[in-house]
Amino acid sequence: MLQPMTAPDPAAWARALSGPVTFQGDAHGKLARLARPGHPVVQVGDLGAGFVSANDFRENVSDREDFRFIRGNHDDPAICRKDPRYLGDWGGGGAMFWVSGAWSIDRAWRVEGRDWWPDEELDAAQMRDAFDAYAEARPRLMITHEGPACLFAAGGPMQIRGYETSATASLLQAMLDFHRPEAWIFGHHHVSRDFMFRKTRFRCLAELETQKVEFDGHGGFSW
Repeated sequence: MLQPMTAPDPAAWARALSGPVTFQGDAHGKLARLARPGHPVVQVGDLGAGFVSANDFRENVSDREDFRFIRGNHDDPAICRKDPRYLGDWGGGGAMFWVSGAWSIDRAWRVEGRDWWPDEELDAAQMRDAFDAYAEARPRLMITHEGPACLFAAGGPMQIRGYETSATASLLQAMLDFHRPEAWIFGHHHVSRDFMFRKTRFRCLAELETQKVEFDGHGGFSW
């Protein structure tokens, strides 16, 4: 079997985007249902790395030159970091910036190394580096698995009763407070929402839901 081509540097790949790009929500291992629209696809975490066979992952993810992804809390970080289609724990290029990871609310019922990984969230040093990179980039479009804490706290547009923030949601909140991107696409919460909040358009993708965005090749986008 032919080996997949090595992916270009994620930042260079993002800077070169022009035309339509489809963003897709949590897949949870349903890799046969990943979008194949004939243009680039970016999946926003909980793809299923570590939950599916190596062959399934290679055929539906690693071998697809049109596909990129960030990781969620239900992805094995080690598998993701070795894959040529992984955008990375954080980074950016062109209009976009991305941050991987999230906290698992169900971690007490999972088994470490089998369906839960202790490095599901960035550590403190990584979060500082990610924040510094975001502050320098000041992106127009943010791509994450989790969302910033203000969305889910009391009075927020996606209020969760008894909500307690996580390290990741707090990091994303700090990023939003420092710089407000025009738009923010995320998953993790398994609901479909599209709303304006604090001058940013937020798009939460439900499982396998898609959102097409048009990039103009000059750092701009629309949908």
